[in-house]
Amino acid sequence: MLKKQKNFVKTTILLAQINWNDTGGFFYIPLKAQKLLFDKIGRRNYIKLPKPGTNPRGVEITKEALSSLVEDSESRRIEISWQMKNYRKKMERKQVHLALQEESITILHPFTRADYMKGCLKKNL
Repeated sequence: MLKKQKNFVKTTILLAQINWNDTGGFFYIPLKAQKLLFDKIGRRNYIKLPKPGTNPRGVEITKEALSSLVEDSESRRIEISWQMKNYRKKMERKQVHLALQEESITILHPFTRADYMKGCLKKNL
């Protein structure tokens, strides 16, 4: 449980919003903007406490608070187009090639034998 409301916000936030095959961003949310919003809307509207009996890694910032923070004039955003066009095709080709090279090994991860097959992959892909 939080002891003092004013001690909750302590660090700057760097946030990556990844939307594959779409536009996302990298956000800088300064401490000043967080403190102002926290003081304005209060702890109950700023953070979402975890449900009892769960194994959380901390508290969450509410959707409303996060939306306000990224739109704040103090915050900065770099738009990023996150594309994964050829990634899947390349991975499938590597998996097939690895399977052909070592028929007795089941490849569950595309880089399972990457060190061993490094030369073969460069030649054949």
